[in-house]
Amino acid sequence: MLSPSPAGFSGAPITRTLVIGTAILSTASSVLDVRHLFSLDLFGEGWSWWRLGVWEVGGGYGDVGGMVVGSLAMYNLREVERFYGSDKFLSIVLGTWASTSVAVPVVARALAALTGAAACGNIPQGPLPIVFALLAHYVAVIPPTYTVTLARTSTTGAVQVSDKVYMGALAIGMATARMPGSLVCAVVGWMVGVAYTRAGTTGTGWWSKVVGWRLPRWLSGLVIDHRPVNVVVRAREEESRNVGGGAGASRGAGGRRSGGIGDVLGALASTGDVPRPDLQPPSDTDVQTLSAMMGITPEEAVRHLQHANNSLERAAENLLAGL
Repeated sequence: MLSPSPAGFSGAPITRTLVIGTAILSTASSVLDVRHLFSLDLFGEGWSWWRLGVWEVGGGYGDVGGMVVGSLAMYNLREVERFYGSDKFLSIVLGTWASTSVAVPVVARALAALTGAAACGNIPQGPLPIVFALLAHYVAVIPPTYTVTLARTSTTGAVQVSDKVYMGALAIGMATARMPGSLVCAVVGWMVGVAYTRAGTTGTGWWSKVVGWRLPRWLSGLVIDHRPVNVVVRAREEESRNVGGGAGASRGAGGRRSGGIGDVLGALASTGDVPRPDLQPPSDTDVQTLSAMMGITPEEAVRHLQHANNSLERAAENLLAGL
């Protein structure tokens, strides 16, 4: 997708884990011929309640086409993680999985009972509902990079499309891949995502409390580096110096590799991210703004602002980068 945002998984460790992990699980379940353990046929002989916990995440996608399209979609959804921050994004993914793993089978069984179509109970394995829930977040919080005018009419005015049409094409392909089960997954996932975004906007009611749940910091720390930004920068600089220590010709000033991660880390280290001893406490306005914008507690906002020398913009950038 054409976008000015950084390529790759920079600032999106959870998305990287989801994409790579899903690909590995999909390949392993196919090679080991155990995909039948993760399929969810509500009216089949192999139905068991334990499948509710594994059909989305246990064995990846059930076919190569689904894995490729799903991975492309998830890769482009890394913008959602950068917007929310990895802590909040991980909590959203876990909450969405808990909701859709039960809601999809319930809706599918209800549709089968109403229509008499047993095919509604054949739900394709894979994180399709999670992808569509995150897609709802993507539509709600990520603005388009550009728009293109296709035509102009006297009745409707300009007909425009944005760069988000790419994600729309992927979504249509995923939703119609294994009808009707894939469509049920897509609709339920989208509804859960919309419910999350609307509850986060209103900020009231019991559902808002559910949406506001965050994974305990000690647990999220297993996959997210919560160390202060200056500690992370110094550790990575030390690592970059130790790797290939004899390759002096490939290094720039200060012992950093020119054009590589060393330059980025050096830029971070030279911008004043190390807190000054005489630094004043951050203002209440900045604390409240950062807390609301990134979905973190006021105490965490204070700490991130202090490590960014009370710069609200730099603190937000550090959080988006997972630092």
